[in-house]
Amino acid sequence: RDATPPPPAVAEPSIDAVAVRAGPHRVSPPLIGRDVHLAAVRGALAAIDADGSGRVVAITGEAGIGKTRLGEAIVHDVQVGGGATLATRGHRGEAAIGYGAIVDLLRAAQRDPATAARLQSLDASLRTELARLVPAVDPGRRPPARSAPDSTAHARLVSAIADGLWALVEGDVTGVLWIDDLHWLDAASLEALVVLARRLAGRRIVLVLAWREEDVPAEVAEGVRALAAVADPRIELDRLPPMAVAALVDRLRPEDLSEAERARIESAAEGLPLYVVEALAAVGAADASSVPPGVRAVLRSRLDAIDETSSQILAAAAIIGRSFDVSMVRHASGRSEDETVDALDRLVARAIVREGPAGYDFAHGALRDLVDAGIGLARRRLLHRRAAEGLRLDLGGVGRNDLGRWTGIAIHEREAGRTDEAAEAYRIAAGLAAAVYANASVVELATDALALGHPDAVELHALVGRARTRLGDYSGAVAAFEAAAARAAPDELPAIEWQIGRARLRRGDLVGADRHLATAAEDRGAAPALRARAWVDRSVIARGAVRRT
Repeated sequence: RDATPPPPAVAEPSIDAVAVRAGPHRVSPPLIGRDVHLAAVRGALAAIDADGSGRVVAITGEAGIGKTRLGEAIVHDVQVGGGATLATRGHRGEAAIGYGAIVDLLRAAQRDPATAARLQSLDASLRTELARLVPAVDPGRRPPARSAPDSTAHARLVSAIADGLWALVEGDVTGVLWIDDLHWLDAASLEALVVLARRLAGRRIVLVLAWREEDVPAEVAEGVRALAAVADPRIELDRLPPMAVAALVDRLRPEDLSEAERARIESAAEGLPLYVVEALAAVGAADASSVPPGVRAVLRSRLDAIDETSSQILAAAAIIGRSFDVSMVRHASGRSEDETVDALDRLVARAIVREGPAGYDFAHGALRDLVDAGIGLARRRLLHRRAAEGLRLDLGGVGRNDLGRWTGIAIHEREAGRTDEAAEAYRIAAGLAAAVYANASVVELATDALALGHPDAVELHALVGRARTRLGDYSGAVAAFEAAAARAAPDELPAIEWQIGRARLRRGDLVGADRHLATAAEDRGAAPALRARAWVDRSVIARGAVRRT
């Protein structure tokens, strides 16, 4: 049951019945009423073949409008043409996991034999950088003897991500990088995608991105706008006209669906494809006349029809929060292995859960949200505690102390009400984020650790200060370093004073910078290397003052 799904048949499947990386049990609904949009994308693919330069395709629209289905159709076109593909999706509540989407893409590449071979054939310098995120990319990598300056190392890592992702899908024909629910991505992943989008000249790749404008958080809005600005075509999906809704019902309708029931479903859909798909799926579990109007209502009617064990498995899956495997959901639910596997089989058969190479996932994000909303407080805390335990035991087989795993542990421990354990996990995650220059994640994770009362406030405030400095928020950096200085022991102060001076220097406050740098440089108890750095920085200020006079 855990075996890798067999490769697809050589014969070309119909566009109406293709399942893109969704496992053997799920068939995507037919693509109806989107011919104009698909033609626009095919035109972009033809342009890539003609001039050899990539394009960004943006798909936007409300929830349930068919963004994922259109993206799957684009991927299918590329696959039929012989192009390589990589795909992932954003997940609600995981924006604190720096480079989370990039890690997902690299692990997806490792699972596929074709892209795994490409991954191992990358230039050694690229593999070294990518191994910062996924060590298995370069198992023999050793940490460098000395650290490069933050700005240089950060730029090198982001550049390697862009070049590496392109290399994984490059070829004689166009490859595709498909990212659904872009609005849930972390800032570091978006930054890398923006860099890739600006380097598409001479690269046969189409970057397909789907998101909901109304759900884009302020923290990543700039990155999403940057990607939207270079998108061509940019597709905004509208609700289907009545004729398209009728055609969709015709393709999916059960044999025993009466004309009156069909008319009622078409009217209640109000042009939303998701409602049609879910309402017709619900007909198999109830009389069609009892299927309620509204997407949430029809989804709830489908969930109400499943058995108790399946409901418990779904609750555990919703708490896990993203794609899940049998081991993790079994541990979180408390059910036996046989019960878990049997329940998952039933859920896949009902198209509530889908199975893919990376494990299982909900068929639609709205299903996960609805399940999550129905979990009581006591059970919610129990499930979060078990999920944290599963991550600590590494039941998912990650095999290392990676940023995503520790961020997940922190989130689950906090939701379980275990503040001390959550605070320590946030501290560890903040340090791991700093190691890969995921600066926005560092600020968020360290701030969460402080809010939960972690005792090492000095180092956490200093972490925030360094991250804000790299982000260019020098006022915020100074405030964070001053908070660290207020709590620091005498032997910790020189390093903090030096960092305050550096932040003020970047802000242009030369007088204030020199005052703090002098404190660090003249402290006889400070480390010689730190004092030397402080004297160098003071000399820069003095040289600038001489030039101005």
